[in-house]
Amino acid sequence: MSRSFNAKVVLAEEANQLYRDTEFSDLISFEEEIAVISSVVLVIAESAGSLAELGAFATSDHIRPAPAVIMRSDYYEQNSFVRYGPVERLRQQDEGRVGVFPWRTTASDSIITSSTRGHLRSIANFINAQVKSFPDEFLYKNSGLYKDFAIILWVLHLSRAISITEIEEYINDIGHQISRKQLKNKLYCLKLAGWAGSYTYSNKTYWHPRVDIDPISRYSYRPGTSGRDTTRRKLAATTEIRHDLSVPNHVSRHIISVIGGAG
Repeated sequence: MSRSFNAKVVLAEEANQLYRDTEFSDLISFEEEIAVISSVVLVIAESAGSLAELGAFATSDHIRPAPAVIMRSDYYEQNSFVRYGPVERLRQQDEGRVGVFPWRTTASDSIITSSTRGHLRSIANFINAQVKSFPDEFLYKNSGLYKDFAIILWVLHLSRAISITEIEEYINDIGHQISRKQLKNKLYCLKLAGWAGSYTYSNKTYWHPRVDIDPISRYSYRPGTSGRDTTRRKLAATTEIRHDLSVPNHVSRHIISVIGGAG
């Protein structure tokens, strides 16, 4: 069924596993950061854990704009706090973000596969509609929370392979302050989302983009700036950065293979 989705799917289990390598104080803080770069945070509201997560998401200013809920029909019809609390709050914001489907489970909460037949396509359509409702481009003017991610991705795009220390130096050199802890956490969010990766060679870990796409689609210049040839300026900056970093040939070849195979 995952092939029916027009998006990269990241399961909660993957996030929980990667969370151990970050320096976030708690899992909700980690998921709040991930929500900034996600089109949709999908919650299947049926287990105790997912219901607790839904309640946390519904009250988070960072996550609340992104979640969508899939819920069993019988749970939706119940007169419960979940139904008329966090689910109703989402419905009031946008009724289209709550999908209700009649699957069934066993006494041990295992899904009865036969009960999903005839509904899988509708569930996939619901999820794809959530993804489609968000713009392909994340508008920075609509969320200052995206700025750190955009700058990190831009540095990765220009450098292709760079250590976390060098990323920190470049970002601070262009006048944007970011702490090592913040940088590390955001890199792990980008890794989880599939936008960045890491590769260790000898005694150094290199961070790199996983797609060969400039995260900044439009460049602007201050009034009076001469030489507004963006392609030429990017080429000059890229050449200088990669010369400065002197990445081993083996690392460069590995990253080229990763980016080339990402499509």
